Amino acid sequence: GDYAPEQLLRIVEQQAEEHEYHLGEGARQALLGYFARLPKGPSFGNGRTARQTFEAMVERHAGRVAQLPDPSTDDLTLLYPSDLPDSA
Repeated sequence: GDYAPEQLLRIVEQQAEEHEYHLGEGARQALLGYFARLPKGPSFGNGRTARQTFEAMVERHAGRVAQLPDPSTDDLTLLYPSDLPDSA
């Protein structure tokens, strides 16, 4: 069945942990808002939604970190609200 935004957030947190990322300041709230705003279509609210969101965040994070002259460990591992894909 469908997951609530909180459950989707938990999946993202698990994904992040598996890949040694952490959610930075504001990221949890941003994710909850993001999931709450997504159109509730047939594909919404399953684990895939959360995984795709995490993957999109990692891609945007990589692009962001690539611009940094001397990224710290935090830079490399923390996902921020700015890494969220633009909401639909």
